[in-house]
Parts: sequence; C-alpha cells; structure tokens
Amino acid sequence: MRNIYEPARHVNSIFTLNGCCVSQDGAFRMVGAGVPESRRFALDVSMLFIASIASMLVGFVIVVVMGRYLGPDDLGLYRMTSTVYGIIMLGASMGLPAAVTKYTAEQGADRGAMSRSVSAGILLSLAVGICLTLLMAVFPELVSSPFNMPGLAGLLRLLSPIYPFALVGGVLLGLFNGIRKMKYYALSVMIQSGTMVVVTLGLIVAGAGVAGAVIGIASSWVASSLYLLLMSRQFFSFTLECFVPAAKNLMRFGFQMLTAGAINDINNELDTLLIGFFLTSTDVGLYAVAIMVSRFFGLIPLSVQKITYAATSSHWQENNHAALHTMIDKSMKYCSMILILGGLCVAFFAHPIVCGLFGDEFQAAILPMQILLTGMVIRGGVETSVGGSIAAIGRPDLVMGVSAVMLVVNGSLNLILIPQYGILGAALATFVSLVGGSALYVRLLVKYLSFKVDYGWYGRIYGLAFMGVILYVAGARIADATLLGVFILLGFAIAIYGLLLSNEDKNILKDLIYSFVSGR
Repeated sequence: MRNIYEPARHVNSIFTLNGCCVSQDGAFRMVGAGVPESRRFALDVSMLFIASIASMLVGFVIVVVMGRYLGPDDLGLYRMTSTVYGIIMLGASMGLPAAVTKYTAEQGADRGAMSRSVSAGILLSLAVGICLTLLMAVFPELVSSPFNMPGLAGLLRLLSPIYPFALVGGVLLGLFNGIRKMKYYALSVMIQSGTMVVVTLGLIVAGAGVAGAVIGIASSWVASSLYLLLMSRQFFSFTLECFVPAAKNLMRFGFQMLTAGAINDINNELDTLLIGFFLTSTDVGLYAVAIMVSRFFGLIPLSVQKITYAATSSHWQENNHAALHTMIDKSMKYCSMILILGGLCVAFFAHPIVCGLFGDEFQAAILPMQILLTGMVIRGGVETSVGGSIAAIGRPDLVMGVSAVMLVVNGSLNLILIPQYGILGAALATFVSLVGGSALYVRLLVKYLSFKVDYGWYGRIYGLAFMGVILYVAGARIADATLLGVFILLGFAIAIYGLLLSNEDKNILKDLIYSFVSGR
C-alpha cells in the first residue's frame, strides 16, 4: 500500500487530473477547454441527487398510499418484506458492485482490463442470483419463520425471480460509477423508480394489496437491469479471458466490502427486525414512517459519497493528497450545512408533516422520527458524504471495524430498550450508534489519510443549531410555532452564510449552484 506521506511523483507544482489541473493547495483550475473538476463533481452529484430524489419520492408515495388505504399492519408487512430482501441481496452481492467500481476507476482507459473485471462480476452475480431464486422460490420459510407475520413467506416467494436481475444490475451500476458516467447511472435509477410507482400503484388500485407493491419492486429491477445491459455494451466487451484471476481479485476485495457492508446494512435494519420480533406489524408500520422521513436526509450525502468514493481511488492512485483533502473537507462541510438546515425545518414542523400525510394514527411516529433525524443529520454530514474514502484507499477492513462496533452498540441497546420503550427505544439505540460510528470514522480519516478536521467550524455550526432548537422549544409556548420556526430557520441560514463560509466557499457554492441550474 502506498504510504500517504510518500512524496508526490510529479515534480511540478501542478498535478494534472481528469482534464483539469489541481494545484498543490487543492484548488481547481482549467486546462485548455477542459471542465473544472469542481464543476464535474457538482454535475455528477446533481444527477445522482435528482435520481435519488425521484427514487425517494416514489418510496414516499407508496408508503403514504399504503398507510392511508391499507393501514399500518399491511405497511409493516411490506416494510418487513423489503427489509429481509435487502439483507439477502447484501450477502448475495458479495461486494462485487463496490469492487467493480474500484477496479474500473483505477483501470481508466484500459478497456481490456475493464472488460475482464466487469465480465467476471456479471458471471458471478448471475450464478448466485439463479441459485438464490430457486432457493427462495422453494424454501421462503427459511427466513420468514422467526417473524410472527402470516403472509411474509408468500411475499418472499413472489419476490424470488428478482435476484439475477438485481445482482447483475448492481455490477453494471458499479461500472458506470467507476468510469464516472453518472448520466447512465441516474437514468437507470429513474427508470427503476418510474416502473415501480406505475406498477405498484396500478396493482394496489386494482386490489392486489401488499402483493402488488412486491411485484412493483421486482418489475422495477427487471426494467432497470435491461436498460443497464443495453447501455453498458459501449464501454466493455463481454469476455471469458482471464476469468479466474479477475474473479479472484473482485472477490478478494468484494469480500472485505461485503463484510463491512453487511454489518452496516444489518445495523441499519436491526431496529426494524427487532421491533418485528418483540412487537407487532403495526409497530413496524409506525416505525417505517419515522425511518422513511429521517432517511430522506441520506440522499444528498449518499449521492456525494458515490462520487467521493471513485474520486478518492483516482486521487490516491495519483498520489494527489492535497486535492483529496480539499474534496473531503468541502464535502463534509457543505453536506453538514444543508442537512442541519433541512433537519431543523423538518424537526420544527414534524407534526403537520406526519399527521398531514399519514393521519393522526401515525402520531406516535413523530418523536422517534425526530430522534432518528438528529442521528442521520450528524452522520450524513461528517461520515456518509465521504463514507467510501477509507475503503477506496484499500482499507475496507477499517470500515468493517467501525460497522462492527456500531452493530454491537445498536444491538445491545435495542435489546434493552425496545421491550421497555417500544419504537422510541429503537430510535434512541439507533441514534447512539449513528453518532458513535461517525466519530470513529472521522478518527480513521485523521489517522490514515492525514486529514485535518476543522473542529472549530463544526463546534460553531452545531452550537448554532442547538441554540435554534432551544429558542424554538421555549418560544413555541408563547408565540406562533410556525412563524417562530420560519424566523429561526432564516436566522440560522443567514448566520451560516455570514459566519461559517469563507470567500472561497461562497465562490465555490455560487459555481456549484450555477452548475446545478444550468446543467453545464
């Protein structure tokens, strides 16, 4: 592994990267007619964010419709089906999408090497997917039996044909992420979302109930995978050449990513699984609303992470640590600003949002949602936005360690708190896990990437947010809560712009906003 303190291979004061120049201080400059890396970064993130918004809105509409017309019990059954499916998919993927992203990002213009990596990933995924389809079609009770939910086995059997399509589609998404062709990545997500909402709502209206929503999941992956297969042919040629060594390389790195990802995803779903074990499907349905609203705040940092993961591999390969540190710093700060402002908005107006959309019977989801929201905002800013950077330098084992600590903390607290406090206990356990894991990850960035954290900046922004919450809680008793919330949010936004943004930050944000609006 390359030592981070190793001198740069370039003797000039300027590094050339991706059609632009990056100075040793990490500033982006133009080279000829090339596009600045900052603008390319913004365009990639904007496309992924728009696609993620569409996907989240589809999920949001489906949950609202099911909650309104089918009730929390059926919503809980749907949520448990998708949770079990997600965990199965995680293990079945073997970490291949992340491995394909890493190797294609490093192989660059070597079409032959990329073809070998992608072809090996497709064949491995297809073989596992077919076996898994047969297994779940015949023995769905293997995973449904721990839960007292009649109908879960039948829904898992109905979902069984999806696995070959979803696994191959994941590998192709890894290809487009690695070569930074985010237009195709985003379009596949849009196709998947569009297919899901049309099929799901159509079948629910026709009276298919939860089964219709499950068929919507399956059909969406079929449509998306077919599109990815069609578009990917121009970037790689299917080959069996060097299949064994290519497969070994993918599986070696993929297994480490799988272990880390499996622990992380299990940790994300552990609260739902234990609520389903200790409580009822109605409680799962209430908690599903809290999760859905809070996880909306993962869209921006996850979109950023897809770019920072591939970009970190490229910067690390080029030994360009100045640009890497600048990218990490800006990604964390900008995501934190956006998420905290949005988080305060949702926290202040949580009651009208939840009860207005889902009805008064979902009022019990409000406080758990606010607790989860706080944890997601903190994690999204300081960890999720750059959550792939440690793995991108070849150390997914470190990420696995953080995820393992989070899993132990989350699992222990859930086992203690859920039987006593119900879904509120699950939210508290998850909050502690999210914040603790974020702190550990930042420590890894400092140690292994020699990254310098601007602790004073984070102290100021979280201090301002805390003051805003105190003012709202105290003032809402004597003033109009809606008007007070609007004034606090405006004051917070003005304080961020005036106190926390440097002139360079303001210029960068103006450039990014221009990129988002103009599409250039």
